[in-house]
Amino acid sequence: MKLYGHRPAHHTWCFKTWLPYAYALFIAAILLFAFYFTANPATSLKFPPDISQSEKTEYLKRRDAALHMKEPGKNNANIYNEIGSIRNAMKDYEGAVEAFRMAQNANPQDPGYARNLGIVYGYLNNYEAAEQAFMRAYALAPKNPEYWLEIGDLYNYNKIDNREKARKFYEDALQKTDNNPDVLRIYANYLENVEKNYPEAIKYVQKLMEKDERNRVAYLKRIEELKEKIKKSK
Repeated sequence: MKLYGHRPAHHTWCFKTWLPYAYALFIAAILLFAFYFTANPATSLKFPPDISQSEKTEYLKRRDAALHMKEPGKNNANIYNEIGSIRNAMKDYEGAVEAFRMAQNANPQDPGYARNLGIVYGYLNNYEAAEQAFMRAYALAPKNPEYWLEIGDLYNYNKIDNREKARKFYEDALQKTDNNPDVLRIYANYLENVEKNYPEAIKYVQKLMEKDERNRVAYLKRIEELKEKIKKSK
């Protein structure tokens, strides 16, 4: 008669025999995982020829630290975002685009990944792609000033030459931010410097003055300057 819970001695012996093999398999799995992420093109680093050894070591440390963030069952978008940041610091902008796109695909609801993607597209002079990425970030977090300022810069510096689109964006941003003074300011700058629409610029400087009474004197001076530009343009 066998006792409840009793196991024959040879089963215990088998467990002890296989324990070193199980441990070896566990270590091999860890090494395989580390090799995959180190050799994986999505997380590898392409060093520029003029980089110093100390810089290379520092970037590798940052990369290895990023790989340790991986959690089982998670999409690990943070890993790809950090890899993108490292590549961006090394001026490997095409590699950064690849990493930020993977971060965005892993977590499409994080506006920060879309913004990072827009920034590196800007470095590559791909302003249409930058605009799309910034617009995605803006759609996810319309009240965050970082996102509408980035788009505003594209329009203010004529990187995107589409006045109808620019006006629509600024009006939408003003509505969603309750006439935020910074949006009013960059829109007035756009109307003055890009469209040369001085009467409209005055209108938004006046709205800005209502929001920012402390700088009333400076705004009144700017309004007078805009009126002078109107006279000269006739």
